[in-house]
Amino acid sequence: MAQWLNKFFAVLLFCFATGDLLLAQEPSKANKYDDYKDKDQFKKFLKRRRVIGAWQINQLKTGALVVRLRTNARLIETLKVQGNAELARQKYFETFVMNKNTMMAYRNNYDFSKLYFIYSSSSDSLLKGARTGIFLDTALNVDPNIIMKEDFYLLAERDYVFNSSIGFVPIDSAEKQIERGNPGTEMIAVIKNKFGHQLKEPFPYNVGDLSLSAISYRFIGTQNEKNELIWFMVESAKQESDIKSRYPQLKDWLRFDIKKQFYTSKLSLPIQQLNLNLRAYFQATPPPDTSRIDPEIKKFLY
Repeated sequence: MAQWLNKFFAVLLFCFATGDLLLAQEPSKANKYDDYKDKDQFKKFLKRRRVIGAWQINQLKTGALVVRLRTNARLIETLKVQGNAELARQKYFETFVMNKNTMMAYRNNYDFSKLYFIYSSSSDSLLKGARTGIFLDTALNVDPNIIMKEDFYLLAERDYVFNSSIGFVPIDSAEKQIERGNPGTEMIAVIKNKFGHQLKEPFPYNVGDLSLSAISYRFIGTQNEKNELIWFMVESAKQESDIKSRYPQLKDWLRFDIKKQFYTSKLSLPIQQLNLNLRAYFQATPPPDTSRIDPEIKKFLY
């Protein structure tokens, strides 16, 4: 009995000691922001994010969402320089099909605001005021006839959600701010301001967890006489052979894989959800009276 009691008190003492240690390691509320964060940017954060979010969603309703698509141009060019032309061509096809599927998912499921598409390489031009000569048509070609007339816009792109290093940044210094922090989950869509900084809650700024599945679909593709990309999803060697037999005029077929999440039918669900989230937030959030907004908050409205 005595031996049992000794063990009991030893365990109890260990639990108390461990609890003290855990409490000692828990960050205090006074130091709730990590060292890499600018504490000035998080002053009155709760009040600011409500007002700024309300202003942003009401501006977006009459403004535009600009979807940035990746080109992987640097990777593709590097592969070519290294003499790996076949892999470069494969990456080009993968990128094109993913971008095409992304565009169709937005076009078919997003109607909260006006919608435009650009390549990420055109971001600086857009920020500096370009409103034509950078927007993409349904063939993913730049169409000079597409003109963005809306003054206000937000960006949407596939990206990681960050434990952001920045809070609310005044417009006069926003262009110089680079968002860092600990990356979380990669999402189908992360909504950002025109400087590329992810928005803050309660604005519904992200949707579509890309870590849910690693399943890929097999595709074959080639180019026709007009240099247009042609591709088909295939589920068997026989289906691949049948497709090639059906198009004997097409040569130089290659195989490539696209993750399940980037197929149009899979992308549609998160984009539908994004559209619903924006609508719900808009309906629940009346526009703030700009004449009564604190001047300290107005410098964040851009």
